Amino acid sequence: MYANPPGFSGQRNAARLVWTGLGDRGWDCRLFALPTLDRTADSSRGCIPRIVLLVRVVQTWLVALRLRFREPAAYTFLACSQTLTGLVRDGITFLILTAGRRGSVAVIALNGNAFSSWSFRDLRARVFRFLARNATCVTVVGDGQRDRLAALGVRPERIRVVANTADAPLLAAAQVESKQRESHGPVRLLYLSSLITSKGYPTYLEALKLLAHRDGPPLKAILCGAIVASPHDEFGLESAARVWIHEALAAIGQTSRIRVRWIPGADGDEKYDLLSRCHVFVLPTLYPVEAQPLALLEAMASGCAIVTTGIAEIPVLLPRDANVAVIIDDPTPSTVADAVERLVREPEARLSLAMAARGRYADYFAADQHIDAWERLFADIGRGS
Repeated sequence: MYANPPGFSGQRNAARLVWTGLGDRGWDCRLFALPTLDRTADSSRGCIPRIVLLVRVVQTWLVALRLRFREPAAYTFLACSQTLTGLVRDGITFLILTAGRRGSVAVIALNGNAFSSWSFRDLRARVFRFLARNATCVTVVGDGQRDRLAALGVRPERIRVVANTADAPLLAAAQVESKQRESHGPVRLLYLSSLITSKGYPTYLEALKLLAHRDGPPLKAILCGAIVASPHDEFGLESAARVWIHEALAAIGQTSRIRVRWIPGADGDEKYDLLSRCHVFVLPTLYPVEAQPLALLEAMASGCAIVTTGIAEIPVLLPRDANVAVIIDDPTPSTVADAVERLVREPEARLSLAMAARGRYADYFAADQHIDAWERLFADIGRGS
């Protein structure tokens, strides 16, 4: 089960990777998508969309009740939301399917990091503790999250760590070397993520403005992502964000050094083509609910030199002492521009970081290792249920 919002959702993507991977190994997996508001639209703020959502959620609960008795599952997997309304929607669905069923395995997976800001007495924490008591185990993506969840009152023995993965194809080492050492054409920069201000896309564009006025090798920069309404966004309205982006692109485009364009989201082959051509991947995120961005895993697999931050569980993917990325503690336009400029001017440094990140992805975070971890987890908790 997972929430199914319009546009990209890291939580949904993580759930689908588990479902697809297990299905490829012969598991009989069935998806159960939970309705959400369309937060990509300004109209989602009205009362009518919320009433429509409530009706759809009640319909979902009725479907879950039918499934419980007609097609009971041996394993139930919930990619759990972390807002109060999401916890209620997901939690009731989860309990309808699992409560009181002996011998079944029920797993709650937390892919985001919103819970790290909860206090012990927070209503969301109390709701989640109740759900966790009715689950066989709860999974998180890093040790820091495990410790935080235990501090919120979830029994430590019920918490397991399963790091994220991505479905990006692993670019061959020879292709990475060829890409990063090519001497003709512009150096290609890429931001690829949801367009939420705290994800860092304004910092990226402001850094491009600074780079545009410096002398140096020519650059081709891409901003790829859809605008997403979020409480962690400074613009508030999609229309305001769109105006700001176009103004920033126009300012960058007035110079001769950088060619820049905005792609309002990419998926599948289009996304992987962008990544496979990218020299430097930039994600200066300070997103309060960040965990392990799938975009970083995709950039690792694609042989990109990465510029990002060290918040949340990103150090699990890109440890500071492993020389696999440029980690910026204070991602301002100036610090990001300086980090990018260094990599633009030093292809061997780009290559070193790109190869190290690719190798780390292949060794620890590739899809096969991820599904192995889930199969081991299900086997382990299944024996104890």
